[in-house]
Amino acid sequence: PSSLQLTMSESAEVKSSSEEQQPIPIAELPIQSLRQLQQQVTESYEYISRNLATLKMARNRFNGSKVILDSYTETNNNKQTLIPLTDSLYIPGYLHTNKVLIDLGVGYFAEQTPKQAQKYFDRKVKFVQNKIDQLSQKMNEANNSKEQIEGVLREKINAQIQLQQQQQQQ
Repeated sequence: PSSLQLTMSESAEVKSSSEEQQPIPIAELPIQSLRQLQQQVTESYEYISRNLATLKMARNRFNGSKVILDSYTETNNNKQTLIPLTDSLYIPGYLHTNKVLIDLGVGYFAEQTPKQAQKYFDRKVKFVQNKIDQLSQKMNEANNSKEQIEGVLREKINAQIQLQQQQQQQ
């Protein structure tokens, strides 16, 4: 007896459009439907997992930017440094610690003080972390659903095997 229930969009019976679809306990679904449901839940889980990894990378980039901004102090103003043009090409330059350019996305940049930029990255980290928490919860729910479906599927397959063995013995 599993607690997972679902609403089948396609059922064996044709229902009138005025009737609402009722949740069906997964234990009542045939093996074929359980396999389809298992595949859908697995795909959903993998999609959530990929999105979660992307959000974690974004959070790490924002945190990395915050750490770099910590070095932007008045004592570092006009110090010589290397400025990356590509991953392997640098040119000499000088730090100007009174203003920084932050990438807002899709080709937009904003000039801000380091303190304003710190606040911006704090907000972005908080926003992304909230989304990570939401997706983690959905991922756990999808994983629990997947495990319940797999358990019911195993039970049904084992019951079917036992029935076939009993029929062969007769």
